Amino acid sequence: MKTDTILYELFRLYPTLLLELLGQPPVPSYRFETQEVKQVTFRFDGLLLPAHPGLPLYFLECQFQKDKHFYLRLFGEIALYLKQKRYYGDWRAVVLFARPSLDPGVPVFYQNFEESGLLHRLYLKPIAQQPGSLRLNILQLVVVSKPQLQRRVAQVVQRVQAEVEQGLAQEKILELLSTLLVYKFPERERRELEMAFGLTELSKTRVYQEAKEEGRVEGEQAGVVRGKKEGKLEGKLEGKLEAVPALLARGFSVEETAQILGLSVAQVQSVQP
Repeated sequence: MKTDTILYELFRLYPTLLLELLGQPPVPSYRFETQEVKQVTFRFDGLLLPAHPGLPLYFLECQFQKDKHFYLRLFGEIALYLKQKRYYGDWRAVVLFARPSLDPGVPVFYQNFEESGLLHRLYLKPIAQQPGSLRLNILQLVVVSKPQLQRRVAQVVQRVQAEVEQGLAQEKILELLSTLLVYKFPERERRELEMAFGLTELSKTRVYQEAKEEGRVEGEQAGVVRGKKEGKLEGKLEGKLEAVPALLARGFSVEETAQILGLSVAQVQSVQP
């Protein structure tokens, strides 16, 4: 599973999630981004950049495979970044392992970094069993087993609907959940997964609205052409009817297509392929 993409999108959506994992107040003074270090093309998984000079800079690394040289690479990248950016402020390194067995252990000569609080090691498996915020619940889905996934996704969807205002923010979360399911079940279609895991709200928001706008535009464009020859009302109706096959081909039902285009079910059925 391509967990990196899911995690980066989640931290980009909720920059303060990293602070929550560390047990710190979620100060809304950070932005999340990835950056490449030149010369040797190091790329950090993520940086939590402070808006104020008094706050520490956070380096985030997500590790989902065994690498005995991991800490050598991590602190080499950090040292090079600090040199290139001429950064003299406070910083922290946070490593998010999928499970404890993937942690090769901090080399002796870097152990003082952990003792001084510069290095924090976190493990997703134990975190997956902890109660927490909505953003933490979404993060937990990355390592939840397939048998538990149905129940956990349903809980997250309920919280999204209850706690997040309907609109772009809610759509982004639901799309993220949909992408996570595709990675976990690559053999199944996205639309099938959305229905199976109760993400049909996604179709009613982003996909539905896009199709509605697409159908409206297609209908109006075709209607303009026909309207010049046959009259505005007849041309507009003909344009909508011409948009029917395209929406049906995308998987929308006759009833959904009729609602999108403002037609009756009988009108849609009259041109149904």
